[in-house]
Amino acid sequence: MANYLDKEDLYFQTVISKGKGTPTKKLDEMFYLIAVGMSEKFSYRTDLDIQEDQRQEAYVALRERWTTVRPDKVNSVFPFYSEIAKRACTQTYNHIVLNVRNNGSANTALFRYIKYPLSDYSC
Repeated sequence: MANYLDKEDLYFQTVISKGKGTPTKKLDEMFYLIAVGMSEKFSYRTDLDIQEDQRQEAYVALRERWTTVRPDKVNSVFPFYSEIAKRACTQTYNHIVLNVRNNGSANTALFRYIKYPLSDYSC
């Protein structure tokens, strides 16, 4: 269990948010803490830009998929949320780094990732 948030409080905030239909501010902050923790764990000590991309993707994935948890069927929602964040971090790392490795250019991989052509940006 992560020591940066309380598992009972995470469960309680999830139940409240499911009832309201939107995440509470505290649950949103907990999502960010989970995203930060996973991006630091799965950054493989690489570039800080990749770690920031992982953090953003994990946070977005948590915000998109938080409603799929069923708190009435489980005792703890932390493993569910951490798995979502872990998979988002891994997918982002693989997408960026493996494209760079296969194509040999960081710019084409990153710009393909965000779907903007490289020619639109001039330095």
